[in-house]
Formats: sequence, C-alpha cells, structure tokens
Amino acid sequence: MCKLGANTHLRNDGRYEVRVLVGKKSNGKDDYVYGLDKKLCVAKAKAQAKLDERKKATLAAEHANALFDTVAYNWLAHYRSIRKPSTVVKYNELYNSYILPCFGGKAIGEITNLDMVSFCGRLKSHDDDGGYCLSSNTARSEEHTSELQSLA
Repeated sequence: MCKLGANTHLRNDGRYEVRVLVGKKSNGKDDYVYGLDKKLCVAKAKAQAKLDERKKATLAAEHANALFDTVAYNWLAHYRSIRKPSTVVKYNELYNSYILPCFGGKAIGEITNLDMVSFCGRLKSHDDDGGYCLSSNTARSEEHTSELQSLA
C-alpha cells in the first residue's frame, strides 16, 4: 500500500482509500469514515459524503428531544440576519398565530409526518370554530401557504 498523504493510500488493488477522522469511539479508539474508488477525487467525495451522513444522523439524534419552539426560535434568529425585517415580522406572526399553538410544547422527535399533513390541511380548511384555519384570502394565496409549510 502506497501512502499519498495524511489518511490517503493507494491500495494494491489500484483503488484509493481515503479515511476521515470523525472522533473517538466509546472504547477510546479513533473513529473513521472511508471512501474507496479508482479515482482519488471520487474516493475523497465518497468519504466526505459518508461524513456528512454521519453528521446529519448525529444532529437528528441530538435534536430529537429538543422542543419545537426552541428549534423554531433558533431558525427565526438565523433568518433575522439574512431576510428583510418585514419578512421576519411576517414569519413571526405566522409562527405565533398558527404553528406555536399546535407544536410549541412538543419535542421534535414526537412530531410525525401525519401531524404535519393534518396541520397543513387544517390551515387550508374553513373552520367556524376559530381554530387553526387561515382566512379565505390567505388560504387562496399560494405564497402564504407555502411559507407556512416551509416554517412547519
């Protein structure tokens, strides 16, 4: 095996092996993700893709117990820096009026796809009980409905 650089090797079978350090295992040993391919750039891309998958899975597991309103607050705080103030105000109003009453106290891991589908259906329906539904003008506006779905 020919070493080409830090954590990059050319194997005897002609494939490049790229390994990326992820962290430590529970036993204290280093934990790596690997990429193998006949082209070095493809092997690096495969290793990076596996690293990205691992990071996403870790984040999902960490945030599964986080409350929805905490995550939404962080999301809105992020958008304050990249959106116009009027857009942020509109997002805040939509969140406080429609999304927070339904999902605010739930953990992210408790919210299912069925919850989201039924929530979006209630937003579009006409309810005389003063429930979650939008006004008929807002419900007809595809722009507002898609904004709410992206927020949820």
